[in-house]
Amino acid sequence: TQSLRGLPNTGLLHWRGDRADFFAFRGATQGLLGLAAPIPDSEMVAMSQFVLQLLYPPNPNQFLDRTFRDAPAGQPSAERGRVFFVGTPVDGGQPCAFCHSLPTGTNRQLIDRFALQSPQDVKVPHLRNLYQKTGFTDAAGVVNKRGAGFIHDGSTDNLFDFLHFPGFNFASGAAGDAQRRDLEAYLLAFDTGMAPAVGAQVTFDGGANDAGRVARMDTLTQRAAAGDCDLVAHGRVAQVARGWTFTGGLWHPDVSGEATLTSAELRALAGPNREITMLGVPVGSGTRMGIDRDRDGHSDGDERLAGSDPGDPASTPASVGVDLGLTGTGLRAALPNPFRGSTRFEFQLTRPWRAELAVYDVLGREVRVLTRGDWPAGRHALTWDGRREDGSRARAGLYFVRLRTPAGAWTRGVVKLD
Repeated sequence: TQSLRGLPNTGLLHWRGDRADFFAFRGATQGLLGLAAPIPDSEMVAMSQFVLQLLYPPNPNQFLDRTFRDAPAGQPSAERGRVFFVGTPVDGGQPCAFCHSLPTGTNRQLIDRFALQSPQDVKVPHLRNLYQKTGFTDAAGVVNKRGAGFIHDGSTDNLFDFLHFPGFNFASGAAGDAQRRDLEAYLLAFDTGMAPAVGAQVTFDGGANDAGRVARMDTLTQRAAAGDCDLVAHGRVAQVARGWTFTGGLWHPDVSGEATLTSAELRALAGPNREITMLGVPVGSGTRMGIDRDRDGHSDGDERLAGSDPGDPASTPASVGVDLGLTGTGLRAALPNPFRGSTRFEFQLTRPWRAELAVYDVLGREVRVLTRGDWPAGRHALTWDGRREDGSRARAGLYFVRLRTPAGAWTRGVVKLD
């Protein structure tokens, strides 16, 4: 009842229901902060705009598809608890869900103090963070290292004991305790409003035993299609960081002009030292977390190809220009890019070093070694004529040139036209 997360659409605030909205807590800031007067209205408004966007994380006790664990009779079952919660009269002829309405777990009303056997009215609390309170016990001599008590004053250390409140009408004896255990399991798996698919991930490395991982990926794509999450993927292709976002059943790359991929085609890019990881992210964040990190409208892969910074919205392919202004060891972008015929790579060394400059295709296969030897300090240039090591012409498409020196490695992308 006093969490700062998930406040909108939950009715009056505070366990007593004595605050109409977040702004009504302004008066308390004076005493809590030791100020001569409450904080200014402008600061309270700014803080409310921040706080009202805070959300709960996913409940780890739910399955990825938002269903609940079941179990044989005699063992706690969150699914049986859910059925009991929504359909079994347990308080005044009504089920739990009558007061603890879905999806938040509160109907936003106050319960009369006489019904609660309490000195004052209490707001019907939401149920979205109960799983975070476990681990506390009030047994004599116990040292608690985690958890918190339940109900408004923390006086009950677990939900099973709370469900023995005399106002509740469970079955008698062992049958009633079995109902309480089922209901406790459900309450500890209560949906927080953030789907369990958010934060879930699966990594492919080209291994042979991928059946379980493929099934997990299929579940994530299904949850993305259902609107539970956005889905992104990250990995390395030819030693270059790449990203994709899942939209309309296909994976969209971070390089303009590249084809979209099916899930099977994306998995096929994975292998040893070029793993691909899929990740569920909050709805609305897929583009930012998958293919356009700085949200400047230029995809991350396009920015790397142009030599601009994918993490800086002020750095775009249009603003970078042709000269990267190298001041240390490094590799410039290909000039021209895209190219027909040939393109030139400039690199700079701050001291005499052994350097390797090689071209790779999108699968990381070596296409052409332009140099592998000792070079003096300074700026140098090498030309690639678009041919493979055996002299045959390389196909049109995306390639990567990589400079390796004792100081590190640098990679740039280049597009070869027909």
